[in-house]
This record gives sequence, structure tokens and C-alpha cells, in this order.
Amino acid sequence: MDCLDEKIEHIIWPITSKEDAQNQMYKVVQIELDSKPYMIFSKYPSDVQITSHSKILNDFLVDNNISFNKKPSTLTSNKVPSLNGECYKVVGMGYAMIIFKNKVIYCLNNSDEYKLGIDTDNLTILLMLDIYDSFNVDKSI
Repeated sequence: MDCLDEKIEHIIWPITSKEDAQNQMYKVVQIELDSKPYMIFSKYPSDVQITSHSKILNDFLVDNNISFNKKPSTLTSNKVPSLNGECYKVVGMGYAMIIFKNKVIYCLNNSDEYKLGIDTDNLTILLMLDIYDSFNVDKSI
């Protein structure tokens, strides 16, 4: 069963220019749809403080008409999207700093809400698929 009615980019980059994105921290959600890898960055650097990983996931699933169940949040009294659905699986969450000039993405920290970190192997595959060629993933931070 295919989740997506239309083709979407494998990496949904922040809504900003490369220059503005330089050296900024973003929240990241990594997801597999129809067994294909995707990664969604928070839209703006300021979202790190105000947007939860569950909201990024929820918005992505809703925007792409992908059905999902909700579960109780570990941080609030709200319900949040489950990590797995009929045709999707969340494989990583956390934070990333993009250094476009050096073509490096620094991966760090985990999602407090889901207790899940960045899947750097999945990220390496994604970067090979995307139009931004030759990015490196630094797992050391």
C-alpha cells in the first residue's frame, strides 16, 4: 500500500535561504514512508524552542494525508502521533546544525518527548538521495 498520493522530496529543508540557515540549529524528524526514507527539518531555527517533534510529525502526516493513531505524550497531557502507523515508521528524532558552506550536518541530542535520537545511518542514505550533493554527517557532537 502506498502512503503518498504524490511525490515529495526526501528531505524537507528549512524554509529559509542557505545563507540564513548557516550555523543554525533545527529539530529533525526522520520517517520511512512506503519503506523509503524521508527527513523533515523544523521550518525555522526559532522553532527549536517553540515547536515540538510531535508537531513537526503531526503536520507532516496531516499535510500528506497519511492516517495515524495518537498516544499519550510523555511530557504533556496531550496526545501525540504514534511512532508507527500503517504505512510509516519514525526512525529518528533530534537536532541538527546545517553548515551549508562546508556541506556538513552535525547531529546531536534526542527528542525528549519520544526518547528517540537521530538515526545517522538513515541520514547518510537520505543525503545521497537529495539534491544537496556531498554532505557529510558528523556524529561526534
